[in-house]
Amino acid sequence: MEKNISHDSLIKLLMQEQGFPAAFFDTLLPERLKERLVLESLEFSKDSYTDDALQQYFSDAVFNVEYKSRRGNKEMQLALLVEHKSSPDRFVALQVLEYMLAGYKHQLRNRPKEGKPYALKPIVPMVIYHGKSNWQAKQLDQLFDPDYEEALSYNPRFLFEFRSLTHMSDAEITSINYLLLRAAIFVLKFSFNPKQLFVNLRLITKTLSPGNSPRGIFVYMFKVLEKTYTKEQILEQIEPAMAIEVNSFYDKLIAEGFEKGAEQGIKQGREDAIVALILKAYDEALPLNLICRLVGLPEEAVETILKKHQK
Repeated sequence: MEKNISHDSLIKLLMQEQGFPAAFFDTLLPERLKERLVLESLEFSKDSYTDDALQQYFSDAVFNVEYKSRRGNKEMQLALLVEHKSSPDRFVALQVLEYMLAGYKHQLRNRPKEGKPYALKPIVPMVIYHGKSNWQAKQLDQLFDPDYEEALSYNPRFLFEFRSLTHMSDAEITSINYLLLRAAIFVLKFSFNPKQLFVNLRLITKTLSPGNSPRGIFVYMFKVLEKTYTKEQILEQIEPAMAIEVNSFYDKLIAEGFEKGAEQGIKQGREDAIVALILKAYDEALPLNLICRLVGLPEEAVETILKKHQK
């Protein structure tokens, strides 16, 4: 996909919306795990475990969350890995394994120097895919030849959650109560099929609120549709309550592209969470390129925010 309509940037932008992360994980995590998590405690983390090699496969967003253990609540992490490739990668489990190892090494480097013996905290990885193919990713143990019977027990063992947004049924998506999440999944599901996205525009925009919806989601839709449909056709297909507002910023957002549209969305009242994250990451001496990956903005936008808010 073109950089200026990258789905990982859209997801990261939406993750800054109040209530979106909790609704996202509540919808997509298995019940057995959700029962143990306090989703209301979710906090976006500055951590990222992708290096230059892993960035060709994923972008990540890491969240701290409380886990209800028998001895009381403890902290762990949820790692959202957004698959970059539009076609399946049979060996994605190996990339997830590499990612997990980087996460646990990070814990060891930052563990307390004194006190009782350190115990690692779990990291639960979830891979999000929305390409064209009907793909169910294989877990690591499914990649090995089963004929190596007595040797297989020596292989590393772990699980990762895999969700294909493309192949969620319309009924599943419509049943989601959090309306922004419902709209976002519909948009991502149809992102490789402009005709289907166009047909469902009324349904998608009906769930959004005028004056209170991230503009980035519209820029993403427009960039998918603009090569096939005219502005007039798109606006006519949008829920009437949204069409008036969308018409007022359509041309500007198309001209700026998705990344600039995301930046504009922040300036329109959603900047607090991202600005706070940028400033904290900068204070922690994180490199600029890592900060940009965390917030899904280009370097120029991050530098502008730093200049504006630094004393």
